[in-house]
Amino acid sequence: GFLFASQLEGGNQFSWEPMPLLVSKPYEQRRLRLLAQRVYGKTVLDLGYAQHPNEYLVDCHRVGLDLNRPANPSGYEEELVGNVFELESLVSGRRFDTIICGEFIEHIENPYELLRMLRGFLAPGGRLLLSTPNPLGIPVVLLEYLGSKKFFYTEDHVYYFTPRWVERMLDRCGYQVSEVKSVGLWLPKGYIPLPSVTLSYQVIYVATAA
Repeated sequence: GFLFASQLEGGNQFSWEPMPLLVSKPYEQRRLRLLAQRVYGKTVLDLGYAQHPNEYLVDCHRVGLDLNRPANPSGYEEELVGNVFELESLVSGRRFDTIICGEFIEHIENPYELLRMLRGFLAPGGRLLLSTPNPLGIPVVLLEYLGSKKFFYTEDHVYYFTPRWVERMLDRCGYQVSEVKSVGLWLPKGYIPLPSVTLSYQVIYVATAA
């Protein structure tokens, strides 16, 4: 869904046209690497993992939870099928050193309920890793200005969260945010590492129970 400008004949005006590229595999791999680098401890619960199992998770016991199994083997030690709000029965009271919500919370109609519930599944000193699209990032903000609903406008997403408000949401749900990390500037076939969280299409948040 990246955009390019083409000059109109006989004038200096530009028209914006969508390119038929919606997924940047290098960008997605960078996000997964950054998440894996921030894992704490030896037990990891990866929520909504089926589309993108994290190949960079190593030296830990990996439990994936999704509504469906991945199309290809994930390599995870456990693959659970079910609704996240039935987590208590699915994991039988277990607690995890790290819980990953990678590109997951934007699909949930009640994100506050989810975040408060997950606190009870973190081991003492455990860490929540959350990544979610940023509506201020490139190219989403350009499409917002244009009013386009063709790209980066999936029916699977029910929310977009700006970085400041993700921090506020985590705070209200009993977490302390220790890091907010930019994945970088999204490109159709790659990325540009940038420190700016505002321009990053995806943003990673590291939090612990307060």
